[in-house]
Amino acid sequence: MEVLIASFILFISLGTATMVLNGAVIANDKAAQAVVESSSVILLLDRINHELKSQHKQSEAQGNGKFRELDFSWNARVIQEIAPPAAVSDADDKVAAAAVVKTWQVDLNVRLGNRQQSFEYKEISW
Repeated sequence: MEVLIASFILFISLGTATMVLNGAVIANDKAAQAVVESSSVILLLDRINHELKSQHKQSEAQGNGKFRELDFSWNARVIQEIAPPAAVSDADDKVAAAAVVKTWQVDLNVRLGNRQQSFEYKEISW
């Protein structure tokens, strides 16, 4: 009888330990996926900034592609344009044309595997 009770307690302990280990493995995989996603998104923001600067004369821009393991698409629209005051040179009495600074509203959609996430942020170009 004692052997039966001891084996019952042993199997319950093994089952509990297996469930805890399984939960730890799942949490580890999710954490690794989140690290890959967040580090890739940070690098992706620089790529989008470069695109916006190259399309500065337009009022809307969009793009999509694959970056590392991420599939992404983005849309941007100008929400504000500011032209700084013109600068006058004393030597030539000429007015230097100042660059227009644009504020963009960017909507970024990122997919990694079966997980999808959306980001909204503002970007500046000149």
